[in-house]
Amino acid sequence: MANLAPDIRGVWISKSGEILHTTTDEGVVDFDPPYLPSVAEYGLPSRQPPIPVVLRSKLTVVKRMAHGVDQVSYVDPSSGKRKLATLKSAFKRDVVGGGLWTDIQALGCLPPHPNIVSLLSLVVEEISGLGVAGFTMPFMRGYTLLHQQAPWSFPQKWLHELIGAVDFLNLQGGIQHNDISAQNIFINTATNSLVLLDLGSASQTATWRTGGKEDMQKATQSDVEHATWAVASHIVRDPSLRPSCLAERNEMGRRLRNRELWVRHADVELDADILVLYDNLMAWTIKRRDGPLPCDAPHPIALPGYWREPPNAEADGKACPSLSWLRPPLSQLDPDRPILATGRYADEEPETELITVPDPSRGFPQPSLEA
Repeated sequence: MANLAPDIRGVWISKSGEILHTTTDEGVVDFDPPYLPSVAEYGLPSRQPPIPVVLRSKLTVVKRMAHGVDQVSYVDPSSGKRKLATLKSAFKRDVVGGGLWTDIQALGCLPPHPNIVSLLSLVVEEISGLGVAGFTMPFMRGYTLLHQQAPWSFPQKWLHELIGAVDFLNLQGGIQHNDISAQNIFINTATNSLVLLDLGSASQTATWRTGGKEDMQKATQSDVEHATWAVASHIVRDPSLRPSCLAERNEMGRRLRNRELWVRHADVELDADILVLYDNLMAWTIKRRDGPLPCDAPHPIALPGYWREPPNAEADGKACPSLSWLRPPLSQLDPDRPILATGRYADEEPETELITVPDPSRGFPQPSLEA
């Protein structure tokens, strides 16, 4: 290492300590990798059975589904059989600036609900066995409203399930989803049920107590307006209802209180007149406006807010391992070689059998989940 040129920006080292290759290209090496909080730093409440923790290298990618979302398979330790799950992975600053941090916090604290996605396990990286690099959810066959093929549909059953899920989050858990849209509304085709996805933008409504009642009522209508917009835009399919930014969804939701805008698109199939859906949504809007505020929820979920990354340690001349997640492009995947969730092929993955989870000897001290 002492003989390396001063302009070397990155070094790749083998398990035995040999230098494999180097680079002087600053654009290739990322010197600001995302900090991955440990399971203990998430501070999730204990529950029975405890939330399982699995190494990312034990997950085999079956299919890439969306940005940072994969269908994976794993061996169930209780049965020894291979099962399917959906993996949501950490991407850069998505980890702590909301995103993955908030998603795990909300799902780890929420009681089970049939129309809200659930947390199956926490996935830790393979260097220390400590940093949470993602989480798995039960795999469901189906599609999001964004990807539903024509003829489009939205039966009354889905509307009632959406309303129930939003009310559960707002009025029981005291949290706002803040991103209800077609891409976050999933249809489980096995049960013909609606499932609300992605709580990475969720916020705690108790923090709004500092404002006046009018401000709190306006803020707590946000999810109702987002849901109204999501349903209407799906069945009306009017391009003018597409907001250019997240903040415009509230305005669209309020605009859609106008009954005349509710005209069913010719390629949308409904099991009731479109105005029945409109009437149900308007009745819900009034009920929520005049009802209890989410900040008075009986069982509020305490979201800790954004994670504050600890400061970098002082440089002491020692090299620190860096976790790089560079997956081969989909077009270049070898179909004959299983690829793991680490981004490496199974025959390239270093042995991880000696890593126990959690393992304080490989990183910061970390208590067990039951602690």
